[in-house]
Amino acid sequence: MPDGSQVYSSIPIFLRGGVYVNIDNSRAVGGLFIEQYRVLLLGQKLAAGTAAANVLVRVPSANAAAGLFGNNSMLHVMAQRAFDQAPFLEVWAVPQADLVGGTFAAGNVIVGGAPTASGVIAFYVGGERVTVGVTAGQTTAQVAAALQAAVAGVTRRYVTAAVDGADTSKVNFTALHKGEAYNFIDLRHSYFRGEALPAGLTLTIAAMAAGAGNPDITAAIAAFGPSRWAKIAMPYTDAANLTLLENELLQRFGPTVQKEGIAHAFAVNTVSTLLALGNSRNSPFLSIGGIKKVPAPPFALAARYAALAADAATVDPARQLRSLILKNELPPEEADRLTDAERESLLRDGIATWTVGADGLMRNERAVTTYQTDPNSVPDPSYRDVESMECLFALRADIRGFVLTSYPRHKLADDGPGIVAGQDIMTPAFMKSALAARGFLWAQRGLIETYDQFLADLAVSRATDDVDRLNALIRPNIINNFRTLAAELQFIL
Repeated sequence: MPDGSQVYSSIPIFLRGGVYVNIDNSRAVGGLFIEQYRVLLLGQKLAAGTAAANVLVRVPSANAAAGLFGNNSMLHVMAQRAFDQAPFLEVWAVPQADLVGGTFAAGNVIVGGAPTASGVIAFYVGGERVTVGVTAGQTTAQVAAALQAAVAGVTRRYVTAAVDGADTSKVNFTALHKGEAYNFIDLRHSYFRGEALPAGLTLTIAAMAAGAGNPDITAAIAAFGPSRWAKIAMPYTDAANLTLLENELLQRFGPTVQKEGIAHAFAVNTVSTLLALGNSRNSPFLSIGGIKKVPAPPFALAARYAALAADAATVDPARQLRSLILKNELPPEEADRLTDAERESLLRDGIATWTVGADGLMRNERAVTTYQTDPNSVPDPSYRDVESMECLFALRADIRGFVLTSYPRHKLADDGPGIVAGQDIMTPAFMKSALAARGFLWAQRGLIETYDQFLADLAVSRATDDVDRLNALIRPNIINNFRTLAAELQFIL
């Protein structure tokens, strides 16, 4: 039992009278030392945004994002999705200007035929519904003008719209930002059951295309500073930018930095293209969700994915994300949904998968990272799942927080007689006992299993080449997740 001698370090012994009571908070905090999960958004701003490019900025709300980055900018949209997914997150951003030499994605719709009955066009731009009333006998030019005005008037939009100067039946759409990301602004009509074009009317849609030149995120990474960014929403999936971010996160993962994080991106493309993307990456710090075709743009889904993962990890970093919902997003239509075989292939090649239930909601199936092989190209499942990474991050954060808080000024001595109880002196045996107790807490919180093995493998010794250092071997068997049931149903008649 402590004998009270440790109070000498805070109350001088030479005092000759009075009652002096020091208040000590070193034992006040219990539980795990898990750092707060913050989401960092990378993305583009419009010129109207007040935030400076490549400068880290706190985003207090989705409304504030409109002023910081420009109304309907990429980052404004991403902030809206992040706050909608998890309203109480702490959100930051590093805005970027469009690449000077980049190009804007463009698409169009040509109105054809002649409406023989009145009705409503339900047109969708990036999942945002635009309705246009049509009356029988209107000309294609009149319908095109009404469609252009409706698209230009929506609150949340990704494009500008203009009637073509040479063909008044044609509406041209131009992305608000330069770059590849806006090639995936979805254009369609009549998404929901019961929606249909008025009789006699046709719409011929040319998909958004030709956007090129994503910003280089080198300067954005330099703006990260010394803080830890647990979750990063990554709007780009080009190889150059992904490599820059992967390398930065690898460096931050190291034992001398310990500012680890995971980037979450989304890709919308054919299965073969998604497989090629997954096979081109091999990072435990990058998770890319994959879907064939969906109304919402990938950068918006990336923000939701990062927010969903951060929100879940705050509650339990080791618990799988399966069945968690991407809120308020239109799911892929039936014909665009991935088959079981396609999703299995994607998972094997490092692409996280999503399903759509009977309720029409998009749910996570498995949040894999892109890590697939070790440095020798041998298949390696150790860093395969986002939850495994988060569990490891949580254990390391807890060790650091516990030791730094509990023993900030301790001296160090060998085990043996002569160490007075209550002194601020650390020994190998005392540290082993403290770590053993920590491991028991991890087991209670469901972060590790087989505590007996943890205790048997735990070793602490004093370094032979540095008298002020302890070396510890900690072997937690991190908790797994129940993902698969394989059963044989043997029936009897």
